[in-house]
Amino acid sequence: ENTKKEQSKAAFAVIKGALASVLDVNDSGVLPIDCSGTCSNEEEKIESLLEASEDADSGNASVDSDVNTAAFRRICDGLFAAAAHDGLRDEAMGLLKGVAAHVFLVVSSNEKDIIRIDSDGSTTDPFQSPDGYESSDHIDGKIKPLKPFGCFRLSGPLNGDINPFAFNQSLVDALSGCSTLAATEVIHFVIDMFRRINTKIKERNSGDNNNCKAADNEVEDEADNNKDGSVEGEGVEKMNVEETSTYSDSVVDLNGNSYGQILFEHLLSEFCLACFSKEWIARTGVMDGLILLMRKLGLGWCKHFEVALLHTAIFVVKDAPSHIANACKDAMFFFVRVTSFFYGSPASWEGSPNIHDILSPDGDSQISSPAEPVSVSIASLTLVVAEIASTNALVRFAVRHFLRVVSNDCTSLDKLLSGHVTSLKRLLFAKLLRTLSLPDLVAVVDAVAFINEAVPNLIPISDANMMSFLGELIKMICIADGEISDKNFGSVVLIDKNGWAVDSDGEPIAGNKPLVQPSSIFQRHTVTLEDDNIGARIVVPEGLNLGVQLRVSTLFLFRAVVRLDEFFEAGVQTQMGNLRPHIVALLFRSLISEPPPAVLTSTSALKQALKLVEGVEDAEDASPRHRLSKELIQACIRPILVNLRDHKQLSIPLLNGLTNLLTLLSSWFNKSLGDKLLDHLQRFLEPEKIVALKLWRAGEEPLVAAAVMNLFSVLPQASNFVEALVKTTIRLESVLSAYGANYVCSPFREPLSRYLNRHCAGTVGFFLEEHRLSNPMYNDLFFDILHRDDSRSLRHYLGGKECTVMLLNVCFERPLAIIRSEKQSPTTKAGSAHLNTYGINQWYSPTAQRKLEIARQSIEMKKKILSAKQQEEAKSKKALQSKAGDKKSSDYQAALKVHQGVRDAYERAQKEVEDAKSSYERQISTAFQQDSKQRPMTTSALELQTQGFRLVEVLTKLDPQYLSQHNDVVRAMRWLWRSRGRHYRLLHEEEMPPRYHNESLLLSRFLVSYSQACPEDTDVLFDLIRIFLQPFASIDFSFIKQFLVETMINVLTSDQKSQVMQRFLTLLSGDGSEETKILSCQMLIMPTLKQGNPKVVFGDASVRLFVKLLLNDGDVFGSKLTCELLNMVIILLDQMHEEVGEYRKDILKYIWGILKADNSNTKYIGYLAVSKFVAVFETPPKVILQVYRSLLRSHSSVERQNVREAMNLLLPNLHVRLEDPDLELALKYTVKVMHEVEDSLPRMAHFWDVIIRHAQLFERFKVEIVPYMKHAVSLLGSHLHSHPECRELSVRLAQLMIEWSDGGGAKSFSQKVADALVNIFVRIALLNAESKPNYVHHRVRAQALSLLQGIIACRKTCNIDPTHFLGTTLVLLSTKPPVKIETKDNKDSSPDDDAEGEKRKQAILRACVQICSI
Repeated sequence: ENTKKEQSKAAFAVIKGALASVLDVNDSGVLPIDCSGTCSNEEEKIESLLEASEDADSGNASVDSDVNTAAFRRICDGLFAAAAHDGLRDEAMGLLKGVAAHVFLVVSSNEKDIIRIDSDGSTTDPFQSPDGYESSDHIDGKIKPLKPFGCFRLSGPLNGDINPFAFNQSLVDALSGCSTLAATEVIHFVIDMFRRINTKIKERNSGDNNNCKAADNEVEDEADNNKDGSVEGEGVEKMNVEETSTYSDSVVDLNGNSYGQILFEHLLSEFCLACFSKEWIARTGVMDGLILLMRKLGLGWCKHFEVALLHTAIFVVKDAPSHIANACKDAMFFFVRVTSFFYGSPASWEGSPNIHDILSPDGDSQISSPAEPVSVSIASLTLVVAEIASTNALVRFAVRHFLRVVSNDCTSLDKLLSGHVTSLKRLLFAKLLRTLSLPDLVAVVDAVAFINEAVPNLIPISDANMMSFLGELIKMICIADGEISDKNFGSVVLIDKNGWAVDSDGEPIAGNKPLVQPSSIFQRHTVTLEDDNIGARIVVPEGLNLGVQLRVSTLFLFRAVVRLDEFFEAGVQTQMGNLRPHIVALLFRSLISEPPPAVLTSTSALKQALKLVEGVEDAEDASPRHRLSKELIQACIRPILVNLRDHKQLSIPLLNGLTNLLTLLSSWFNKSLGDKLLDHLQRFLEPEKIVALKLWRAGEEPLVAAAVMNLFSVLPQASNFVEALVKTTIRLESVLSAYGANYVCSPFREPLSRYLNRHCAGTVGFFLEEHRLSNPMYNDLFFDILHRDDSRSLRHYLGGKECTVMLLNVCFERPLAIIRSEKQSPTTKAGSAHLNTYGINQWYSPTAQRKLEIARQSIEMKKKILSAKQQEEAKSKKALQSKAGDKKSSDYQAALKVHQGVRDAYERAQKEVEDAKSSYERQISTAFQQDSKQRPMTTSALELQTQGFRLVEVLTKLDPQYLSQHNDVVRAMRWLWRSRGRHYRLLHEEEMPPRYHNESLLLSRFLVSYSQACPEDTDVLFDLIRIFLQPFASIDFSFIKQFLVETMINVLTSDQKSQVMQRFLTLLSGDGSEETKILSCQMLIMPTLKQGNPKVVFGDASVRLFVKLLLNDGDVFGSKLTCELLNMVIILLDQMHEEVGEYRKDILKYIWGILKADNSNTKYIGYLAVSKFVAVFETPPKVILQVYRSLLRSHSSVERQNVREAMNLLLPNLHVRLEDPDLELALKYTVKVMHEVEDSLPRMAHFWDVIIRHAQLFERFKVEIVPYMKHAVSLLGSHLHSHPECRELSVRLAQLMIEWSDGGGAKSFSQKVADALVNIFVRIALLNAESKPNYVHHRVRAQALSLLQGIIACRKTCNIDPTHFLGTTLVLLSTKPPVKIETKDNKDSSPDDDAEGEKRKQAILRACVQICSI
């Protein structure tokens, strides 16, 4: 990369040297112009340019001008190439602007020596000729050659010298190459310089300085605006040509009054020449540069070159390769911009989203009221209209676009073309259609279709040429479709309805038809051209192959024909009456063709043909009727319907065409068609038979069935097919895999959704039946349909009032009935039968299942024992029978005794089995025991409720206002949320199927959505708190807490917050659970009070009620609720002390009652509350002293923060609230406590922390306090295992001790005290040697070392105990870091442990070095 940069710099140096040689620079090496393209003073710049122009002809002539011109052009090419390199851009652009200025001045100052010439070299001036660029009207023949422009011969001083126009050639080459940005910037520079110079010339000539300065300022402003907006990005496609110049104004005068316009004329000719000569890929930059030049120089100047520019634009469109979509798009965009530049856009296009072609199914062919055409020259019109029958489809579109623009969207096209009728007839009707090649045939039919659509009166349908044309065309179409035969067309290539070439017998010429027509592979798609200066979004239709285009153009032609009254009013014996049935049959026949454009076009044409007209008032039947006879329509429909008799004749084009036919003539069909279509669908439920027919391509069979199903969406009176279609769809999807095609999604869902959305009532009634809604086979299908984008109608109907009632009755009837019964008999015991009422089966849990399994295993084991006992009994009985001869014998008696024992054992085993079975049956009956008073929540009821939740969720998600608009649904959801059943099901999740675990989650989301839609309903906020009253683990409900806090702080208005407060106070005075009150305070009230303005929430009535509740019910509240209420009191005292001033005695009474109760959970928050009270109100001294004493003795580590805050509030107000005797008493008590805290380290830390924080208050007693400080410093900070906070407290205490010393500093200390402090600081520094920045250890060590240095600096000698110092150091060095847990694989110390120990030793030794250095 560096080598390339160096080579580029070397090449650029050569170019600069060559440029100096070619331009013959003087000895100083400085050109007489500003090469940088900039000048600090605009006046000096203009003057220098004018002076340079006077000496422009003084250069030395070259011996060989052609060689020098070629060299000059190569140098310019090199400069443009250098400008594309980042490292050379600035210098190259300076040279380019200097050369451009030089060329401009040379051309401008020698205009008298630049002569316009013709193509043969003769002198000419096209602008002074009488006819200008006009040409004769020969649309069907040759047009006279265009008058040349931009061709010049150099004479005088310029003859034999470098041709300055070579710079324009390099500029155009740069635009077509990789230097687009530099070329565009140069164009802007030259045009701006041209404007400034001409402004200065006018100033000199007129002498009107004021006007000239104003004009100069305007030019400067315009230049500044254009300077930065001319180029953006990198590459050819990033040129900005969207200038704001007014097209009607021209900055150039072709009469010779403009200084330097010849250069732009030649540049324009070079642009046009490049469009003709360069390849399509290099034209993009050239076209953008040409548009830029046109818009910068204005419409008045460009009007002189209108024909040439239109000729260039048409050639670019014509020469664009049709197989490259981007080339066609760029070419058409160039033509549209040129057209809009010269003629603007029709007023009717304003506000239209898209402007479609007239020859398109979406095109608006209705002509508005006549208007005056746009001014267009005869030559321009002739040039464009001559291409109306071009074999290039894009050129034909360009011609149609041009004619729409110049005729105000065809409103005045008849006036423009009225003089060209004869030429158009010669062009279009000169030959028989059968003799034309296929491209010419398509072009002629397309042109005739446009004329009949846009200007039907230009060549009327009654014209003999037009009638013959239509007759021959319809005959060729009918022969191709096999409707008629004619041996005279044996050698003619015909096109059938599907766009294929056939012979006169309708047989394909190419034999087997491929799946895709080869010529359509590289066709362009529909594109939209958009530009701020066009005024509309122009839609360019897609490219079609010739066969399809012929059929589509033919249909457009007949669409225009059927719009005429002559078509319907012609007699049967007339030529048009003879053609009418064939035209109508063609339109119907095209409905079932394969090409989608042909189907759309035929549908559009039939809409025109089948329009209803009003009946005659005097007739018996005055209802609207078709203008076509009923017999003709039936005759045209019959061939289409014949194919529906047998499923073997079905095809996708046939079914799609029938869909369009049903849309057009829905009233002509009855229910029997739907029954027939259902029979066809049943055939596709046997995939083996369908595939064996081999009538369709492999895998296409489901698409045929889907097309059959799609017919039901347009079938009239088809609401009774809902059940049949849904069941058929489910069965078709079950056999879809048997067709062998891999479908990502079912092809039947879309047509089914389209049908169901047309019959919403039947759909909802079908799916909202209990046995279907609880069946996954149906509900999954229903929800998939509801989620589709095209199901808005179904969702809207489902969200209606009638369906809402149905939804509640079907899905929530059982749980709501249980809730009503609970309200009637609220005292119900929570036994197993009661839980079963709520759908909770205690034996569903794993523990219960294990119990049942153990019982079953016990029964099986006892059965085995019984079987063994039975066998023993049989053996003993057999033995007894063998000895039954002598029953009195001893053997018989012994056998009898054994048999009796075995028999008893058998009976006992049999009884045990029966007892085990009865116990198991009792357990089973208990598990499924039901409450006879009410119907329980069965699995089916739970499933219906879940599906109801899903339905509400879908409707809420797609319509956020659904819940706010349906109070019945909201009421039901709130009942379910508060219900005992939901509470029990959440508590017994283990005993519920996992499918129903999300009940509480879904309900909470509904309530959140409702609250977001209706924030004025604040009661729902208290309902949401219920979820936190019970333990849960499987579901995270933290989003509810976040929602509540966010709503209270940022969503609710002041009045709504007041409503929440009133609701809370009502709840506080009620009999509700204390946990609910605590959660309400934590999640609703406290966030509002802390982050908002309490005055907004608390009114006078609220404060009065709140204080009343504290006095009346404060003693019955639990400790947690009391803490929350005290926090509220603290906030009120802090921010609303004026409003609560009249209740201060009551508040103090309430707080004092809490302190007297001596509850450890509420005592410390009570101290904080009373301290806040002391800070804002006058308080009895006894109360203050008692609180102060209690706080001074408090040392709870749990409530340390509250105690500290209370002290921070109380101590600064002691001197304000207490008289001097009482204050003296309080401070003396402090000294007394100081003697008592030495036996407890926590109490000592708390006491000295108070002293340090409020040192100014206790400074008067420093004489009594200082002697105890040294001991406290030693105890708090010098112990090996002291807490870091204690060590920091020790250092701060030592610093306070130094500040309080007599004389101000360590000098006043005795040697003993100083030595003790020094040793303490040394020990603290060593103990905190292992420290990191921003940690407490680091801060403590730094403070200790700082104090150590201060003491040593104040005293001559300080004694550090060596034993103490060395002992501490050795103890630290010998103490190992915390031992890690040894594992089986790692019993020895790891390298990381050794490294950690080494770092520790290094830190301690560094601390020793620091101490020794001090």
